[in-house]
Amino acid sequence: SATELARGSGLPQAYRLGERVWAVQFHPEVTSAQIERWIGEDPEDVDDASALRTATRKRIGGWNRLGRELCRAFLEAAGRR
Repeated sequence: SATELARGSGLPQAYRLGERVWAVQFHPEVTSAQIERWIGEDPEDVDDASALRTATRKRIGGWNRLGRELCRAFLEAAGRR
């Protein structure tokens, strides 16, 4: 069975199966440019594109730091195996 590693909005966002399989339900590598592309590709999937853009401007730095931390942690854990 899976071990939950992170939860957001009531749903699992990261988990591990055994010692070798890790998975995430989000994009830890996301950039502002990617979010803009996603909005442009599927605008009907976004309730409020303006609010998403504002939130992205405020939070992208923190999201990117967390993504790098996740990557480092994964590489450290993989290096111990």
